[in-house]
Amino acid sequence: MKTIIVIENLKCQGCANTITNSLSAMEGVTKVDVDHDTASVHIEYDGEADRSDEFAQKLKTLGYPRAGENS
Repeated sequence: MKTIIVIENLKCQGCANTITNSLSAMEGVTKVDVDHDTASVHIEYDGEADRSDEFAQKLKTLGYPRAGENS
């Protein structure tokens, strides 16, 4: 399964590395790509269930909320 989440606060390669390492450590995640041009995170994972909210929550705790959710 694959999901794409557009985020805020993506500023540098260090941010992308933090996101990639943190999401890659989650169970079932097989691939994480961060696109600086679109400020989006592309996540591939095992299973058929929609886990976009789970991934979005993890990104938020890292300081990268979904676009439009930054308070």
